Amino acid sequence: MFLNGRLVHWGSTKQQVTAMSTCEAELDAAIVGLKQAYGVIHAVHDVMKGRGPKIVMKVDNAAALRQMKFVATNWRNRHFAIRASWIRDEITHRNIDVQYQSGKDLEADGLTKILDRVKLQEMRRKLGLEAIASRT
Repeated sequence: MFLNGRLVHWGSTKQQVTAMSTCEAELDAAIVGLKQAYGVIHAVHDVMKGRGPKIVMKVDNAAALRQMKFVATNWRNRHFAIRASWIRDEITHRNIDVQYQSGKDLEADGLTKILDRVKLQEMRRKLGLEAIASRT
């Protein structure tokens, strides 16, 4: 999670639900991330006396993005479709912005994937961690 362009929270966990596709895995990750974002947002609202930033979710899976924005379900993915409907409700009622961002540019990958040296340095810069990395 970023606040004013600065990394303020990061987490990595095993998913609690078995996903049969990348789309389903991304939907599950979006739910976990959105719930964690609410905790950060509430703290920021308290500090800023009710004025806080808007939540922007960045997604690198086009199928997951479609599920988050539109009803799209079939028998095989009905349990994820129900979870996607929760995200759609949150997007609508809390005015959350959901954007597609290519996986090659997604900052979160800098903390979740094995990257070559050049890509790792680029992601550290995007995450604002290059000063920390240079000290180690």
